[in-house]
Amino acid sequence: MKREVDYKINDNGSYTEIVKVTQTPEDGFVSEDEMMPSADRHTKRFFKGYAIEVGYTTNDPRVTRPFVYGACGLIIIIGIILSAFHVWMIGIPFIGMALIIFFSSMKSINAIEKELKEKKRQDVTGDKSAE
Repeated sequence: MKREVDYKINDNGSYTEIVKVTQTPEDGFVSEDEMMPSADRHTKRFFKGYAIEVGYTTNDPRVTRPFVYGACGLIIIIGIILSAFHVWMIGIPFIGMALIIFFSSMKSINAIEKELKEKKRQDVTGDKSAE
């Protein structure tokens, strides 16, 4: 089993980490915990054969903020559509959960952005109109 880690510091002080795990049949049976360490499962599974697992991690606000907007926006739209078709028991909780997740995520992203601004003393939002 081969594990490749590509860790780099971006120009705004944030980091990007790409982890690629490659498995071959010569490795024998490999635990799911070794292949996918971020997976939270209650059962133990083992794999044998060819497999490639790629993980991407970043704390860059230029990447995480649009992702949160898109994901929460999609969940809110699903909740509105469900509510429009009188499926209130599912639509209202979808909207509520999306709003809670949105505000919690934005609070975390803003805290990381503030920390990066203090560390680098420059604009990390990617907004060129502020310059």
